[in-house]
Parts: sequence; structure tokens; C-alpha cells
Amino acid sequence: MLKVMNHRLVARVKQFQPITLACGTNLRKCHTSAKKDDSELPWQRDYYKYFLEIQTRFSDNDQYGHVNNATYYSYFDTVINHYLIKCCGLNTDLRTSNTVGFMVHTDCSYRTPVSFPEVALAGLCISHIGRSSIHYTVAIFPELSQQAPDGTSNKTEPGLGSWMDKVNFANHSLTACAVGHCVHVFVNTDTNRPVPLPDNVRASLEKISVEKQQKPTSDSKL
Repeated sequence: MLKVMNHRLVARVKQFQPITLACGTNLRKCHTSAKKDDSELPWQRDYYKYFLEIQTRFSDNDQYGHVNNATYYSYFDTVINHYLIKCCGLNTDLRTSNTVGFMVHTDCSYRTPVSFPEVALAGLCISHIGRSSIHYTVAIFPELSQQAPDGTSNKTEPGLGSWMDKVNFANHSLTACAVGHCVHVFVNTDTNRPVPLPDNVRASLEKISVEKQQKPTSDSKL
């Protein structure tokens, strides 16, 4: 079992000042806290709109034999940026783009572990779209079994993202083992100031938005 529950990594925009966002310094506080009951979090798979299978790596396991709690944040980064690049057309090449997204807030609550060589399923939805910010809700779903009853492999090829109506759910649990929230703020690399999200990015984000189903997870006005 994971030893640290409701482990949160928090880095809000105000913590950077007077340091500008473009310095790339992500000041994070690592601590445990008595946050709201985690039963209020969206643990069920049908809440999420976009999915990506992620192959765990041997190096993800810690000495306790399961994926280390900090590694879940790399899974969050993977599914978020997969959607932004593949589905939103986000240009991450700073040679041709002067806009960059900074992760200014992350947190994660854990229930059960996953371990290598599992293929975890990451679920993603958008909880709030601001002028310059994107608020994500992300979940990790554990693999049910590595073999089908007839002895053949249940695995599918990781790395291909899918919307809810196209993903193969047979291999993974209905209930998440970890749920997290992340916030991106997009800034201009020349001025270090927040910039509006491009219309095409906003339109693609709205496809997986659940904002009408819940209140925003942050009071950010960006």
C-alpha cells in the first residue's frame, strides 16, 4: 500500500513573484494535508473523456515494489501533453512559437498502487477553461489482468489516445487508483505575461470538458 495518502504538490502563480513564470522554476511544496474527503473526487471511469494507455517502466517501481507516488505526475504530464499536441495542435517548438504552458498547480490522491509491468490507463477531462489557464482532472486506472482466461494476452498497444467511445475498457478497472488535478498557465515567452488560449486549442479542450458538471477546482481567474 502507498504510505502517503493525499500527497499534494502545490505551486501557485503567486509563489513565483517577483520571479517571472518564464524562468522555469517550479516551486512546489511537498506535504500531506487533511484535504476534503477523497470520496468527493471523481474516481469512476465514466467521468473521464479521453484515455491513454501508459506502459509502466521497470524504473518506475520503488523499493516497495510498486510505482513510486512521485511517478504518477509524469503519467499526468504524459496524457495531458498527448492530448494538447495530438488533438489540440499545440506547437511546442519554441523556435516557431512564442507561447509556452507552465504547470502552476498539481495535486494527487492515492488509493491503491500499480506496479511494473502493468499497462496503466490514464483518464483525462477538463474541469475549467480560463482565459489563459487550463484546469485538468486526471486519473490512473490499474490493469485488471495481464492474461485472458484462454491464456492469451489482454494487452493492447500503449501510446494511442482514444475518446471514451473508442477505448478498450476490458483490461482496466472501473475505479481509479489515483486522481489528480493540474493547472497550466500559458504565457508569452517574450513578455512573461499570460496570453489567451488560441481558439483552436480552446475548441478542442471543450470536447473533453466537464465544466458544466462541476465547479472549477481552483479560484484562479487567469
